[in-house]
Amino acid sequence: MSDTNNKIILEVGLKGKENVAEVQKAYDSYMHTLSETAAQVRQVNAAHTESKKELKLQDELARSVAGSYNALSAQYSLNRIQINQMSADELKNTEAGQKLVSETAAIREEMKKSQESTGNNSLSVGSYTDSIKNAISQTGLFGTELYRKFKA
Repeated sequence: MSDTNNKIILEVGLKGKENVAEVQKAYDSYMHTLSETAAQVRQVNAAHTESKKELKLQDELARSVAGSYNALSAQYSLNRIQINQMSADELKNTEAGQKLVSETAAIREEMKKSQESTGNNSLSVGSYTDSIKNAISQTGLFGTELYRKFKA
């Protein structure tokens, strides 16, 4: 082959490498953009789901009789969403945070009382210490028997 042919082959080869590099660069950029877009779509979907949940709770609150268990439950859930969006520092050190926490605790207590009045103690689960103390104080015998047993 002549030098001219070699030169042409070399130029075509170099040009091909440049094209491959450009295509690879474009592909990498496309994949990066695609990944960013997917992350944004996930964020929008999560926000949409959260908004639907809040709207459903607000609708439940609006349709419920004031003071009813359903109204309390809807307001409690809405408050919990707000609490979950605040930092521990905001909850402890701001008037709004403290008010929200105390209001939410009061709502929970009202829900608990409402459920207990119908014999449903599911909101009291975990209050075992209080239940045991209450049972002992109401019977009186258990404590007396224990005292005698350990005194002897």
